[in-house]
Amino acid sequence: MEVLQLIGDFFGALLAAANRAMRLDPTALTTGTRFGWWVPVAVALISGVSITLGHGVVLAINRVRGFRRMLTMLASGIGTVLTGTLEALMIALAGHVVTGASLNVMDLLTPVLLSSAPYWLGFLVAVPYSGPGIARGLNVWHLVCLWALLIPVLDVGRTIALTVAAAGWLATTALGWLVEHSPLRLRERVFRLVSGTKGLTSEDVLASSTMEARR
Repeated sequence: MEVLQLIGDFFGALLAAANRAMRLDPTALTTGTRFGWWVPVAVALISGVSITLGHGVVLAINRVRGFRRMLTMLASGIGTVLTGTLEALMIALAGHVVTGASLNVMDLLTPVLLSSAPYWLGFLVAVPYSGPGIARGLNVWHLVCLWALLIPVLDVGRTIALTVAAAGWLATTALGWLVEHSPLRLRERVFRLVSGTKGLTSEDVLASSTMEARR
């Protein structure tokens, strides 16, 4: 019974933390602290899984099923945590440039991971026609959440917190774009590894269909 109670308390804290983060409530930072890092990490993991579900068409194109599908979603969740760690590092660097203070990356990791809560709705990017707009809206929501949660952590005014949050977010986005479009094609390689497929995208299928139509 104690184990069940502990599990129930954890999921209650998880839902409360995500809800408060999405509502820009700074008390999200202290929600479920008895569970240590598990709550913010779980928020980011679920965000990654939801984003993968939103891109289900890619999984369908590549015929990723069963265990491979679960492994791919788990890898996406872990990737979200790693991206959050990178974003915390970028925020620490931006904060040092803007405020001159030396910021601890570990202190910034909790607000960064919790600010990924809006991506719990990432599955909605699968909605036809509206998907790209929803994706952009979730990105903005993430930035706003990050801004709200950084204010008490940085102990600075709203304008400075926004500057630091935006700088860290833009730097992380730029680095992600560079990695994705570099010759290494790291994201594609990871997807192929965990899914066991060639890693086709919807754009690949569209391009192939266009070539076939021209023959």
